[in-house]
Order: sequence, then structure tokens, then C-alpha cells
Amino acid sequence: DAKNWKQVEDLTPFDLCFGLDEHVGFQPSADYLILYSQCLEAIKELIPSETKVYTSNELRSWLNKFKSQYLEVGKHFYYFKFSEFKKLYEALQFLIQRLVHHPEVKRALSEYHDLGHYSPIDWYRNYERLFYERVLCFDQVFDKIDFEKRILQMGTTSASYYFTGDDFFDLVDFNEIYTNPNP
Repeated sequence: DAKNWKQVEDLTPFDLCFGLDEHVGFQPSADYLILYSQCLEAIKELIPSETKVYTSNELRSWLNKFKSQYLEVGKHFYYFKFSEFKKLYEALQFLIQRLVHHPEVKRALSEYHDLGHYSPIDWYRNYERLFYERVLCFDQVFDKIDFEKRILQMGTTSASYYFTGDDFFDLVDFNEIYTNPNP
């Protein structure tokens, strides 16, 4: 079939890359099986049978709980079956690394809504580094942002995750204000 052949021709060398744990004849060690099982349990913990909405504190707890597994997975980059856990961990870590700046963002939003004491241009200059160096693209991680219900949705290849909290929405608001400067 010409269509399938064209797809094969369009493959890049990276598309043909396999992890050691995907090779025929791969014999996993006991350590591999234990770590893989722990990674699957970590993922399952975030995917309950009912839709769960997480706060930043719950994400921090999950990241701390599974930090040792993440660090161990990092040593085994040549095993691909850990990819889902690693990508999820890094996506949540990205969120938390930006949420750390919530106090600064909250102060910036407060000043923005009370611009009587200086110009908007000064506000943008004052918070330029916060935006570009600390919280840029925070809002772009989410597939859906429901301002009415105050829930954010982030999807991965295997599941959707839901978040809520003033810290999340303050960072989204700050990104929106900073990228759309028409007050």
C-alpha cells in the first residue's frame, strides 16, 4: 500500500529508536520490575476511579513522595517504559516550580488592580522579570481553563488531570494580563 510506504519513508531515525526494555529478549532485573511497579503505582495514585481535582499542596506531596523513583528513573534513560511516569512527574514539577512564585504574582496582581499610584508601563517594567523568568507559559500547559468552576485541565497521553486553587488562577490571570496589555 503506497500510503503506508510513504509513512515508512517519512520516519526519522528518532522514530526508529527503541528502549532497551522494548527489545526482543529483554530480561528485566528485580530492581527494574520493582521500580517499574512503583512508577505505575505513582501514576495510578493520580488517576482515581472518579475525577479528582488537585490542589498545589497535593501535587507537592505527590512529587515529594515519588522523588526517589523519579531520580532513579533519570539514571535509566535507555528504558522507555518509564517515560509516562517521567513525563507526568516533569509536567507537575513544571507547575510547582512556577507556583512557588505565587506570593510575588499575588502582589503584582494587587498592584495592577490599584494602578492609581503609578503608570501601567511602570507596572510592566517592574514585573518583567517575574513574567519572563519565572511564570512564562504557565497558562499554556492547560488544555482547558474553566473560570466559572475554577478548574484547570491538563491532559497527557493516558489521562486528564484537574487542578484548582487561587494560586493556579492567579498565575493564569497574571499571564493573561501581562500578555494582553490592554487594561
